[in-house]
Amino acid sequence: MSLKFGLCLSAKDHDKIRTLAKLGYDYVEINFTGLTEMADEELDAFLDVLKETGFSCEAANCFIPGSIKLTGDEVDYDVIKAFVSKGMERAERVGIKSVVFGSGGARKIPEGFPRDKAYEQLVVFLKEYAGPIAAEHGVTIAIEPLRSTETNVIHKVSEGVELARRAGLSNVKGLGDIYHMAYENDSDDEPAKFKGEIQHTHISHPVTRHSPKKDDGYDYSVFVKAVIESGCERCSVEGRLVDFDADAKEALEVLKKAAE
Repeated sequence: MSLKFGLCLSAKDHDKIRTLAKLGYDYVEINFTGLTEMADEELDAFLDVLKETGFSCEAANCFIPGSIKLTGDEVDYDVIKAFVSKGMERAERVGIKSVVFGSGGARKIPEGFPRDKAYEQLVVFLKEYAGPIAAEHGVTIAIEPLRSTETNVIHKVSEGVELARRAGLSNVKGLGDIYHMAYENDSDDEPAKFKGEIQHTHISHPVTRHSPKKDDGYDYSVFVKAVIESGCERCSVEGRLVDFDADAKEALEVLKKAAE
């Protein structure tokens, strides 16, 4: 199985999506909340671009907006269910296979709220709501560990995998993002330790968060090979691009070489 490479964009970035298709990327990764909240005509326009280019959209990030709380005393499961249901229906129409559950604001544990109770709320969210709804639409959820500066729960790859295990569903798995991993002192080969349990990955320069470049002094092969060894199918560039066309082209070249 060869690793697929994508890049994170907005579903409204039509010209950039066309560029990715021409450059030889395998898919585009978009914003789930943006997809869920966009007008019907905007969704139709995005679908038209995918059809026109023959390109695929296989992943989405930014699952739950910060305005919808998943922990604490203000959790409203009716609101959660309605949002996830609408988004997953659209995700299926688009062809998305992986939805990234970062959502640092939504999952952040309120000050003074019991951590064990909040953790169980995350389990309930995944096991009873998000996971089953996603399964109905052929989608797998990838739990993204975030830097401790962004949220106060799930910071390491192992913690994301453990939460997925607690959810106990075949379509809820872990994720590795090299930028967050570096900040939290996870090694680049961490994904390889969880074979079959890593659904999705993100890559960039681990310090600058620029898209991978040939002369940036970083060896991406350790991470990329660990992703392949884990059995994960996809790796998306999630980093800063200054000259979009040139940087996107160079990033893909760097990643393909790292996978050799």
